Amino acid sequence: MKKLLNLILICFCLFISTDVFANDITRDNFREECHIGSIGVLDSFDMGKLNSLFGKLIEPATQTTLGRNAGLRLTTLKFANATVTVTNDKIAVVSVSTPMAIDGTALGTPRGIVVGHDLDTVLRLYGTPGRIRNYKGDIIYNYGWFEAGVNFVVDASTNKVTSIVFYIPTC
Repeated sequence: MKKLLNLILICFCLFISTDVFANDITRDNFREECHIGSIGVLDSFDMGKLNSLFGKLIEPATQTTLGRNAGLRLTTLKFANATVTVTNDKIAVVSVSTPMAIDGTALGTPRGIVVGHDLDTVLRLYGTPGRIRNYKGDIIYNYGWFEAGVNFVVDASTNKVTSIVFYIPTC
């Protein structure tokens, strides 16, 4: 009996000492996890901050209205190395394809992943993804759930992160 209890205790200790649980981005922590550099999901829209991180727009902003009486306003902003979607006045989606902002700050996740990291580092820091899918020759590793999360787009031939996306639904 004592050996069995020791074995259970050892297994429990190994389990709780694991750095990352599989797909551990939840309703409770998504606001902390869905960040790239100094910008996060549901942050207030601030064009000055976006310009300091991503530079000037490369296309005019596009705006779409959705919902009853057009109550949901989506604005898409395209920069050279990033795309940002704003829902009404809150940041909803950010996609970056560069490791550094134009002001020199790292555009990494709270766990330290930036564009250019290898897949092994993503898996070590984030654990098992909730979903993996192929998209136009890339593989997308999704962490989170339907309502919020982080995607790592990985080049299938190099196993390197080519872009990082955080999101909440925009429809």
